[in-house]
Amino acid sequence: MIKYHESIDPEDPRLVKAVAPAQKWEHTGSNFDELVSRIVGMMTIRGEREVARNMRKNKSIANISESNATVINPTTVIHEAVKNCTPLLLLQSVPRGGILYKVII
Repeated sequence: MIKYHESIDPEDPRLVKAVAPAQKWEHTGSNFDELVSRIVGMMTIRGEREVARNMRKNKSIANISESNATVINPTTVIHEAVKNCTPLLLLQSVPRGGILYKVII
């Protein structure tokens, strides 16, 4: 670490450090969500991610009823949908006497 009043040599290798560029769809923003990015990736047709993003936004806005209990945020809707699809019980295969039995964990 360089101190505040310390002079720096122009040939110091710490001044220049190679930094790898970000991937094409890699984001560092505060509003980036990996789950939403995966869902948009599944919705893409011929790599048209912008069309899929707009379609996700328009579909979520079009299906909103007049009720106040309806969640409007599409990111929250996607997270709740994935949470509803996850299994409640996990099964593990246990071999007993040459037969595999599925046992609840």
